[in-house]
Amino acid sequence: MISRLGLTVLLALPLALQADGGFEAKCAGAYCTCLSKALDEVAAVRRSIDEGVVVDALGAKASEICNEALQGFSEAVPEATGNAAKEQVFDGKVEQLSGALDAQLKGAFLRQLTLLRSKTLKRFQKEVAGSKNKGKAERDAYVTALRSFKEDAEKSLRPGSDWDYSGELASLQEAIGELYKRTKREEDLKKQAAAQMQSASTFLRIQQQQIQMYQNQLSVGGPTGFNTNFAYHIPDTPVNLVMKYQPGMKTSLNIFTPPETAYPPLGNNHFVDGLTMFNVGLSANIEF
Repeated sequence: MISRLGLTVLLALPLALQADGGFEAKCAGAYCTCLSKALDEVAAVRRSIDEGVVVDALGAKASEICNEALQGFSEAVPEATGNAAKEQVFDGKVEQLSGALDAQLKGAFLRQLTLLRSKTLKRFQKEVAGSKNKGKAERDAYVTALRSFKEDAEKSLRPGSDWDYSGELASLQEAIGELYKRTKREEDLKKQAAAQMQSASTFLRIQQQQIQMYQNQLSVGGPTGFNTNFAYHIPDTPVNLVMKYQPGMKTSLNIFTPPETAYPPLGNNHFVDGLTMFNVGLSANIEF
């Protein structure tokens, strides 16, 4: 036989269950509303990143989105203090809402890290390309690039989260190292090509000198050499001009006046007892 107290408990139980079910429904409705509103803000952040715009202080922005969503959820749900069942439902929804937003915001964080890495590499290449001293420029650009990436990545971390950028930092260091190696290989190849060109130029110059030497030797005494002589007697004068040209040798110009052999006082051997202008010959040789 059921006592009056037991009957009262049995009658009150369905009402309590109905009340708990209504509270859970309100929590679910508030959860969906707050999550939808927060996801719209997350989508705007991700859209900016996808367009190539770095979101300044992304970590603080992520905390703001989460805090606003959790505060809105708390205000939309009735007070659950003192009721263990309601508190359990409330805490479960808070944890679920926080986890869902954190996952979406972390995706935006990872996209921002990829964007920061890309921009850092481009800045590194630009700074190195515009410098004449490649070695020093690469060292300075490397330090600047890592410092800039760390600063931007730190500002992108959501406070109190497990977000981490060490993997992307290691990837950036590896990428810069590969760029450095490729640049060094290109510089080495340029130096090697310049050295080969210099060697080829020296070889060709030596070959040309040897060919010229052989040509000179053939011109002087070989069967293919040739000489050119040009003689001219200036009219009404005793002056004669003779020019000689020989390849590989200097050109000579000989100017001379031969002694007069037809003068009547000359003897059999073309000599006279006295010195006159008719038995004196003059000769001048000019080389150029």
